[in-house]
Order: sequence, then structure tokens, then C-alpha cells
Amino acid sequence: MRGPASPSAYRFPRVQIHKGAHCTQDRRLSMLSVLIVDDEEWIRLGIVSKLRKSRFNFSQILQEQSAEQALETAIDVQPDIVLCDIRMDGMDGLAFTRKLLDLLPNTKIVIISGYNEFLYAKEAIRLGVSDYLLKPIDTASLSQALEKCVRQIELNQRHQSALSAVKKSIQRKTLRSAAADILTQSDPDYSQLFSNYIDGGVFLAYYLYLDISCSLSTDNLDDYLTRQFPELRLGENLIYYENQCNEFLIVLYQSPIEKCFEPEALVKMLENLLYAESHGTLPCQYTIGVSTSHLDLRTAVNEAILCMKHRILCINKRILYPQDIAQFTSVKIDLAFLSDLKEILCRKDKNHMEAVLKSMYHSIETSSLSYDTLQNVYLRVLILLGEHLSFPPVQPLQMPAEIYYFSSVWDWIDFLKELLTRFLENEQPASREEDPRFKLIGEIQAYIQENFSQKLSLSEIAQQKHINYCYLSLLFKDVANVTFQDYLMDVRLNHACQLLQTGQYKIKDVAELSGFSDQHYFSKIFKKITGYTPREYQQNKVL
Repeated sequence: MRGPASPSAYRFPRVQIHKGAHCTQDRRLSMLSVLIVDDEEWIRLGIVSKLRKSRFNFSQILQEQSAEQALETAIDVQPDIVLCDIRMDGMDGLAFTRKLLDLLPNTKIVIISGYNEFLYAKEAIRLGVSDYLLKPIDTASLSQALEKCVRQIELNQRHQSALSAVKKSIQRKTLRSAAADILTQSDPDYSQLFSNYIDGGVFLAYYLYLDISCSLSTDNLDDYLTRQFPELRLGENLIYYENQCNEFLIVLYQSPIEKCFEPEALVKMLENLLYAESHGTLPCQYTIGVSTSHLDLRTAVNEAILCMKHRILCINKRILYPQDIAQFTSVKIDLAFLSDLKEILCRKDKNHMEAVLKSMYHSIETSSLSYDTLQNVYLRVLILLGEHLSFPPVQPLQMPAEIYYFSSVWDWIDFLKELLTRFLENEQPASREEDPRFKLIGEIQAYIQENFSQKLSLSEIAQQKHINYCYLSLLFKDVANVTFQDYLMDVRLNHACQLLQTGQYKIKDVAELSGFSDQHYFSKIFKKITGYTPREYQQNKVL
């Protein structure tokens, strides 16, 4: 059973949240450390026993019998939580708190006292301790104090993560602007992009292209790069940014005194990231162009981009190096098919269309064309289509600016066949409502709304309807003003919101009923889009 109402009834804004900033609470608690400070051993051991029996699976539980020793340990270990007796020989708990918070302001401190003294409590609160416990410490009070500390730590982590994400976003924009300038300069100052730059260093560039069915944010890319390659630091020996929609540039700088970086290591990381982002299913097309090492940044970047663009000529190759594209150098091609194409457009001659398109394909495939020559052919075809395929008052299909959008030459030819067939078979529509293109996308949207809980892909729908995939993906975005993948995700998440609002479903069941096969992936996506975990959303809506 699916659950209530239509998915389109609920809408919420898209919000970009830094992936990895919010772990589950259990995982976060298991990473926390606690320091117990009390000059009486039996009290320390009693607290340790309670901590070990609690639901808080701390990574470290440390003990010290004096404030002086505890201060040294805290500086070395930097514990997340400190439980400290207020009265000890030598430095007392309040003096210890002042010094510790000066050194480690994010540490959460719980003061322990055998006396219910207002002045002590007042001073402790003024200093910024998280809680104040009276001896003998009972399990419930300790658990509440720890819960309070954990919530404060969690909130601080969120603030720090959000601040870090904002800072990196600003830094990426600054570096992107600086890179755009430097790539046009004849005598560039590379230290504006790479603070580690010295003469004699080399640049290695990667250019990632994603099919329209995929999505990747620079925040997610940043998270993966930071975790997988801690030696790479933005603005020092690394820059990366989204160059245009679904296209990412990554450049590594390697000084002459550093150990050589293996290009394949980052390629493998990018593939793992794409695999994770697609939740283990990669129906999409993606290509990574990889340059060789160059002393000149512009040469490395242009080489990586050119390698990526050859995806249309190197069928089924997702990683392209300069040696893979070396064979494509020819600038000569018989363009007689352009005249034939113009003829069938003018005459609306459907009978000879397929023969002309086959001639185009044969001419291109047998000539080992360079990418630039192929792009020139593509632009000339676009001009012909623009002259003959406009359908006022209906908006014409928006064509990609470059031919590498298509996965192969045959994919492009098949796209043209689809486009021309629909042009030659249909009369000019009088309005949007009569345009068969809008009717087609409406049918697909209705199909999504009925089947969103199943595994869906645009490529499978294209096969079912016997339509070229590239044509359908472009048409869907033009008509719906959103990509197929984003539309499907909106429908699924809107339905999930409805189920959560009832308060009657487990999170696992909500995920399954909404088309997500994995609860963790569902929770991650839900948090990214709405700003809430499914549990938080459910609790807020049900209350």
C-alpha cells in the first residue's frame, strides 16, 4: 500500500547542505572522549563504571586525580567532555575550569560538588560550564548531564561545519575567478591560485563531465577530497570548482620537492564518489579527461578538457588520457551530406532522411576526425536545423552548444533521426496544448507519479517509448523546466513528507514506499534537501 494523497501536494525548497557534516548520533557519540578529574579514586571509578554501562559508547574514558595533571592531559588529548570535582587539593575545580576554557573553549565541563552551594553554582554557570551535579551522583542525573553536553557539542559541530562550508564556498568562487583571469594571461602569477607554488613545479588537471541524469555538488566533492587525500589542500596545492553545469575542473599542483602524485588515485576516488552518489547504480554517462603533467597551467587544463570532449569519439571509455585521443587528427571530410540534409528539410522528404543520416554517420566514422572538426560539422548542422525546425509560437528544443553532450556519433545521429522524424510527421502546432512534445512529457510525468516507488530511469522510459535518450532528456528539461532526475526526486521526497506527517510509519517503511531501497541513503538525501533528518521532520510535524 502506498500511503496518502498526491505527491505534488507538498513542496519544499531545495537547500544545499554540506555532505558529511551530520553523522548519526550513535556514530558521533562513539567518537567522543571524557576526562574525569577527582582526587578520590573511588569516586572516579564509580563514574567510570556508570559511563561504561551507559548508552554513550565513548572512545576514551580518562582519569586524573589532580587539576594540574588533568590540565596537562586535556591539552594533550583535547577531551570533548570533562567531569570535574569542584574541591580538590591544589588547584580547585573553578580555577581549573577557567584555565581549561581559555585553552580549549569548545570543551564541555560538568562540575561535581558535594555541597549544594549557590555561590559555587553561580560562578560555575558564569564560567560557562554545561552542568552542575551534586554528590552522590545518580545514573539518571549523569545521563542527563552527558546528554546536554552531547547536544551542545552537536550544535557546535553543525555551526563549525556550516561556517567551514561557507568559507570554502567563498574560497572556491574566489579561486574560480582568479583561475579565469590567469588562464588568459601570458605571464601568470600561479601563487594567486596555489600558495605552495615555486618555479619548476607541475600541474595535473582533471575534467569531469556528468550526464544530465547525474548530480554532484562541490560540497560533496570537497568532502571526498578532504577525507581521501588530506595532503591536498584548497588554495595551497589544489583547486576545484564547477566550471559549468555538471562539469568540474580539478587541478593539482606538485612542487619539484614533493613526492609524485599518482593520477590514477584521484580518478579512482572520483569513480567511487560517483558510485556512492548514485547509491551503487550508475546508469549515467560520465567521462573524466586527465592531462599529463605540465609546467603551464593553461596547457594542462586545456588538455584535460580536450580529452573529456573526445568522449563522443571514444565509445565506452570513461577515463580519457592524451594517448587515447592521439589518433583523431584529421580535418578532412566530405560534407556533401550537408546539402542532402538541407534538401530533405526543405522538401520535408521523410523517405530519404534515413539514407542521408547513414551517409553522415559513415563519413564521420571513417575519417578519424579531430574533435574541433567534428564540432564544426555539428555547428553547421545546428544552423540548418535552426533555419528549418522553428515552430512558432511553440518554444523550439534547446540544443547543446557542443557535440560532446552526446555519448557517441551514433547517439547524435539517432537523436537527429528522432528530431527529424517528429518534424516531418507532424503539422505545425497552433498552441502549446496541441504540441505532441508537451503531451509526451505530460505522459511521462503522470507515469512517474504512478510508479515513483519503483526503480525508474529515463533511459528505460526512452526505450519503452522508442525514443532517443538524449532527445528525451533535452525535451524533458525544456518542457518541465527541471531534469528528469530532479523531478523524480521531488516526487519521491514530497511523498515521503506526506507519510512522515502522519506519524504512522517507520523511517524504513517511508523510504521503501517512496522509492528508496536504502534507509541510510534516503535519510542523507532527505536531510540534504529539507534541512531535517526524517526523524526530526516527523517529530516536528506530528507534535
